[in-house]
Amino acid sequence: MTTLNDVRATLIAQGYPADQVDAMLNLAGRMVLEGSLASKDDVNGLRDEFTLFKIDVGTQFAELRAEMDTKFAEMRVEMNGKFAELRVEMDTKFAEMRVEMNEKFAELRVEMYEKFAEQRADADNRERRIIKWVVGTVLAGIAVNVAVMGIGIGVVALLMR
Repeated sequence: MTTLNDVRATLIAQGYPADQVDAMLNLAGRMVLEGSLASKDDVNGLRDEFTLFKIDVGTQFAELRAEMDTKFAEMRVEMNGKFAELRVEMDTKFAEMRVEMNEKFAELRVEMYEKFAEQRADADNRERRIIKWVVGTVLAGIAVNVAVMGIGIGVVALLMR
């Protein structure tokens, strides 16, 4: 068996405002108590009043639902705007970072080209020194050979005399 307190707690748990539930239970109690003493018109009046009360509560919930839907739509629009601003800000930051990174890579590329040019110049200088040394050594060898031949010819000429 359900008590009025159980009915009250159930209605409040379903979301009905406590003051309206109390008013509805008060009305229902009057209908029960006065049912045997009331005329048919009184009972019909109470039923009509109860029906109007239910309609009023339904209307209020519909208004609240519409108001909540409106607020959620406004919040969604606001959030979309904020996300769009954030996306633009992030895109701007990434573009700035990309420019900075490209500049750094360009500087690094220039440094690398300069170092390679220095290394090529050093290699060219070493190669020239080696070539000069080889050419000098060959010329010195030729000079030594010419000198040895000159001495040999001189010795042969002395011997033949």
